[in-house]
Amino acid sequence: MKLRFLLAALALSAATAAPAEAYQRGRGIDLGQTLSPNEARDAVQEGRHVPLRQIISQIEARYPGRMLGAELQRGNPSIYVIDWLTPDGRKLTIRANAQTGAIIGVSG
Repeated sequence: MKLRFLLAALALSAATAAPAEAYQRGRGIDLGQTLSPNEARDAVQEGRHVPLRQIISQIEARYPGRMLGAELQRGNPSIYVIDWLTPDGRKLTIRANAQTGAIIGVSG
């Protein structure tokens, strides 16, 4: 039973990742790996990336709700990927340019 659940979760994860990757490739965004917390902190401190809290402020102004999680993906440009939960229970995935802070995509 646990194995079936794990396989179903992996299949769902792969199915939801593919559209995001296609979106990014279609926008000319290089796909990269996730930055470690230390790398992300250094990029913000060095002024290469805007702080995540700045992006969250923009999101809160447009979409009521709360953050479920976030990651900073290495690329050109680097991208914040934020999972967001709205009051009505919808899960949004919001992408923002880490260098400029501009929201570049919302799905979900």
